[in-house]
Amino acid sequence: MMRNIFKTTAWGGLVAGLFLLALNILSFFYLPERHSSTVGETPTKAGIALRESDVVLDKLLQLTKLENEQDIEQLTKLFASGVMHYWPDENGWDNEVLTDFRENWVTALIERIELALLERGLVQKPDYVRRERLDYRNIVAKGVGICSQVSLGVTDFARKLGLNAFTWSLSGHVVSVIGPLADGQVYVVDGDYAVYLPLTPEEIVEQPKLIEPAYLDAGYSVDHAEFLASIYGPEGNFEYGTEVSWKVVALQWGGALGILLTSMVMLFCLRVRSR
Repeated sequence: MMRNIFKTTAWGGLVAGLFLLALNILSFFYLPERHSSTVGETPTKAGIALRESDVVLDKLLQLTKLENEQDIEQLTKLFASGVMHYWPDENGWDNEVLTDFRENWVTALIERIELALLERGLVQKPDYVRRERLDYRNIVAKGVGICSQVSLGVTDFARKLGLNAFTWSLSGHVVSVIGPLADGQVYVVDGDYAVYLPLTPEEIVEQPKLIEPAYLDAGYSVDHAEFLASIYGPEGNFEYGTEVSWKVVALQWGGALGILLTSMVMLFCLRVRSR
């Protein structure tokens, strides 16, 4: 009896380990489904209309280098056209923005557990169910996000090209900082507003009003440009986290390989004892 249980557990673990390993490999290729709110009439940013994710991703793949202002302008417009400004409010959630198990089964599992607790009133404030994506391909594929989500995508894209880049959180807004590029210039990219600034963070912090002309040229009002200048100031600014937690990575790969190896050892022991 115990031998049969041991054998069933070993084979079950082997299948589970292989399945999780397959999910991990699939995550390199899988792209999440487009959010339904991006279908049909959609808002535009600075006159830039939303485009299909596959079109934007193809254009990004063609953008093999970022060397000057022209490249940065193209990058800004592509992300602005690829991601619509939307995310569930701080006290809510949206099942369509949840991580798919084919993206990352660990994150997806944590989100579903939290969602079940929220729906039963055992947790009051949503956290993981509102977490943003970090890979630019998945961000564009999903097609929705607020300023931080777009900026995470821009930063990830620039880093994948081997450039210095970080996500800069302001006191009420988030942008990306890229460079210096081959032209010697550092650029601040605001993909959510479809605006880029050929300025360094230091220059902006010293003189926040320097950002106003770029936003005015993009069609935003004087009041809005002045408001944005106020949050570009030195108060409350910090570098936004852009890395997947090592714990998630460890669970994703260590869990799959651990189950797989343990099952293989169990089956080997069964084979030895049967001789």
